[in-house]
Amino acid sequence: MTHVEQFMYGSEGGRRGDRRWMLAASTGLGKDVNAEIRRLCDNWGDLPAAGLAAPALLSTPLRATLAAMRGQLWAIMRMAPGEAGFVHGVVLTDADFAAYGRNPYAVARQVSFAEEWHRGLELGGLNLEAEPGALRVTPLPSAADRVLVTEAIRHILTTGSLLLPLEQPGTEADRALAMIIASLPVPMRRELRFASWAGKDANAYGIAALGVPGGSCEGWPRLLMAEVAPVVPEAVETYARRVGGLISAGDLDGLCRLGREQTTTPASQVLVPGRSVLGESSHPGGGAGGGTGAR
Repeated sequence: MTHVEQFMYGSEGGRRGDRRWMLAASTGLGKDVNAEIRRLCDNWGDLPAAGLAAPALLSTPLRATLAAMRGQLWAIMRMAPGEAGFVHGVVLTDADFAAYGRNPYAVARQVSFAEEWHRGLELGGLNLEAEPGALRVTPLPSAADRVLVTEAIRHILTTGSLLLPLEQPGTEADRALAMIIASLPVPMRRELRFASWAGKDANAYGIAALGVPGGSCEGWPRLLMAEVAPVVPEAVETYARRVGGLISAGDLDGLCRLGREQTTTPASQVLVPGRSVLGESSHPGGGAGGGTGAR
């Protein structure tokens, strides 16, 4: 069993522009964890003008600690669709997160995330069923996914991060991102900051889809292939080809095993300096300011 603590962050009225705060939290969370979670939520970035069309998922290691939950802590957070910027999330230990392959999509399958907050709601700790490697994507990987996933792996292993343009979150992008995370060697997941959609990169994501008008996951393979990389280290290329073979074979379990069994990161070198969304000269929202536009 995996024990998690819960929290909800947003505004009482659930309206865009209302001030947001910690609406509810299980008693196991301390003030330091609560304060860090508030900063992460506020740094998620401005929502699209029409609000989120689908939920957005975020996972990040926390600096704060808890005496009752030993070791490194992780927050897995889901921002609900709409304009309110309502977030429901859980906190778990690194040891427990590792049982899910440190893939936030595997944890999210086990949590019934709320869409809104109700006055008087109280949160307590939860016990989840730990299913090591229990990632599921629908439909299963196929040869049609090979270019996107392998090019994404080449990119992140040679540059250290992967920031993709996406106007709105959605199931197709989630499926692709879940496979990309599953393909990562374990060492790169140990400190991975991830967002399936964010208005800006203030949380210093390792993998994220950032809000860019017109951005869609259909265009990701083209953008990745257009990236100029003079040299891809041989170890990176070998690993990417292994990933591609498993993707083409539809072997999701094998893909998860490959990432888990890779105890070292393939030799890499930073070929593309800076942090920018693929296809953009700079990431959106890079200046001062922030918030989800819901405060």
